[in-house]
Amino acid sequence: MTTIAEYLKAPKGTPVVGLTARVVKAYKPRTGKSARGPFSVMDMELADTTGDIRASWFDHMLSEPEQIEGQVVMINATENSRGNLVGATVKHHEYQGKT
Repeated sequence: MTTIAEYLKAPKGTPVVGLTARVVKAYKPRTGKSARGPFSVMDMELADTTGDIRASWFDHMLSEPEQIEGQVVMINATENSRGNLVGATVKHHEYQGKT
């Protein structure tokens, strides 16, 4: 799978590998605390010629969202020590596809 349309049809948990999309909008980072400790997250709206999605980046973000708006990004899950692809996976929610 390499397009947003394909990933929108993919089952939850599918690793995202080789998705190239343009950052349409990046939002200010948020911070918080969880059972695992402090975290930061930045939401972005991504688009390609087949559709658009919202993606969340955890703990790896720029200080100014405007720096990446309009940029093209490639999303790839990474292989862990057990050979499993982790880090970038499909997640769905009840509002998906509704405006």
